[in-house]
Amino acid sequence: MDAKHPNTVALVCGPLVLFAIRDDTPKVTRDQLISAKQSDRSSSEWHIDIADGLLKLRPFWVIKDETYFTYLCV
Repeated sequence: MDAKHPNTVALVCGPLVLFAIRDDTPKVTRDQLISAKQSDRSSSEWHIDIADGLLKLRPFWVIKDETYFTYLCV
């Protein structure tokens, strides 16, 4: 984000900001964020393999009544 918060990041892909869909703050590493993959070419969902399972990521307009996180600490 900035020099004062070097371990706070947001995941973007081109113009898209991807939001982590989860009820609690996900614990991720920089390498895990970099490894984010789109579920398939026609899907707006992305995912990351993390220690306790699969972390789903979605653009804002796809999120429906779910808890989400924009900024993640790595």
